[in-house]
Amino acid sequence: MKRAMLTAATVLGLVVGVWHLWLAGQAIFVFSSGEPWSSWVAMLLGPVSTLPAVATSLFRRRAAGYWLITAGLISFGAFLVGEDGVTENLLSFLWMLTGPMLVIGIVMILLAPRLHQPAQTPAATGLP
Repeated sequence: MKRAMLTAATVLGLVVGVWHLWLAGQAIFVFSSGEPWSSWVAMLLGPVSTLPAVATSLFRRRAAGYWLITAGLISFGAFLVGEDGVTENLLSFLWMLTGPMLVIGIVMILLAPRLHQPAQTPAATGLP
């Protein structure tokens, strides 16, 4: 069951990562020369880093999960700062970019192997 959930989360993460990269590419190519730093931070730490983080989860799920959560929150914070009090785009940014990053990050952490698993001794397994 855990393997199926991990496979589903990884495939979903890869699809979301490609989609995020496409969205970020569109946004970056329409940035003007005077684009505020917060827009760059929001794009580079948010949607641009989703795909590399999910790829990292193939080897280090816990690190990838923390990466996704941290990058998603920093990206949302940068977007919030860059909006200067205009709140009409916050919900869509949260729904389309930050939310999926947080969900996939939490799932990766929950499905990561435990950090300190006790060693299996013959007595604990019931083997002679």
